[in-house]
Amino acid sequence: MNEYERRQEAVRRVAQGESISSVCADLGRTRAWYYKWRERYRQDGLAGLKDQRPGHASQRFSEGFRELIIWIRDRLIRQAEEGTHHLGIGANQIVQELRALDLTSPSRRTIYRILQAAERTTKDKGPKGYRQRPAAERANDVHQLDFWPRVLEGGTWLFLIHLVDVAPWYPWGQVSMDKTTDTVLAFLLASWQALGVPRVLQVDNEMSFTGGRWISRLGRMVRLALLLGCEVWFNPFDMPECNAYVERFHGLCDQFFWTRHRFACLADTVQPYEAFLQTFRQEHTPGGLAGQTPTQRRQVLPDGRVATLPQGLTWTAGRSLPLVTGRVHCLRRTDSQGRLQVLGRYFTLDPKYRRCYIRATLTVADQQVAFYYQEAAAQEPDLVGTRPFLLTGPIEPWDASLYLKYLA
Repeated sequence: MNEYERRQEAVRRVAQGESISSVCADLGRTRAWYYKWRERYRQDGLAGLKDQRPGHASQRFSEGFRELIIWIRDRLIRQAEEGTHHLGIGANQIVQELRALDLTSPSRRTIYRILQAAERTTKDKGPKGYRQRPAAERANDVHQLDFWPRVLEGGTWLFLIHLVDVAPWYPWGQVSMDKTTDTVLAFLLASWQALGVPRVLQVDNEMSFTGGRWISRLGRMVRLALLLGCEVWFNPFDMPECNAYVERFHGLCDQFFWTRHRFACLADTVQPYEAFLQTFRQEHTPGGLAGQTPTQRRQVLPDGRVATLPQGLTWTAGRSLPLVTGRVHCLRRTDSQGRLQVLGRYFTLDPKYRRCYIRATLTVADQQVAFYYQEAAAQEPDLVGTRPFLLTGPIEPWDASLYLKYLA
């Protein structure tokens, strides 16, 4: 296939549920290559996957039209600096401005090239500061959780729920036909009866994890974790690399399990999947474990679990949970105005913290969120602000046996 077809193939296969790592390995390309063309596809559709000579597309527009785009950009920047405009200064906002004038807008990439030729852009060096992460030195210090969607023969979707105990690289998993919050809670309760309750549960911003429209009241997954004494850590939006261990496990599962079988229904997957998990735990030797298997590593590491659950606990669908004291962390990237979203609410920090990595920590007992910036890995995080975060309903103080009242 030619390069254009290869780009189409990558976008199509990942959209159908294949892991980015496995698709890139099959096509002989890097993850960075995929992310580049995925972004162009999002902006311009299939046209964005084609090669274009620099400046070629912009030549279709008159000098006056290009000057209008530059003038809009300059005005947006000026208004942003004055604090009179808060909707952005990039290509998306310029498109909106042009449409408001009943003008046909060029693609976002063409707008960017016009601005680049006029020296109205700066190279994006990425967010400033250190990308904070929860420390994982002991077994059960940090569990990373994620869904891995797959397609059965015939086109039916299913979801593999993967949990990885980070320090020993020890996986747990389940095959499901849905990814509802109730499915997640049943899986976590079963997993933690087997492994122990971790100090931190690290997840992305999937609605099943956040609580969807109930996010600002703290969803049921967050409430279950707090009830069991576990803190929750939400990764930045659109940064799967922050869940590197479970993302890597998706790729290994694809390589050594999914692509080696053909499945017509969920029942066909169960036994081979359990065999794969067992083999991975007892025979695989991930890098960084000094030649040990996950089972061996987990046996020799200190155990950081916050609770050991009795066997026999089961989850009842639709069950409500109390709000319990504890902490919830959200690692975020502030925008060009210093804004960030924390559990469905928006906050604006001092302008010097524009385009930075910020950890927002909600302390439930205080109903307050604190913002931390860390310049480098070797430095301690600096507290750069606090804001109220009022919660609805009563808050119960955490107790080691409180969960028996709601789960037994």
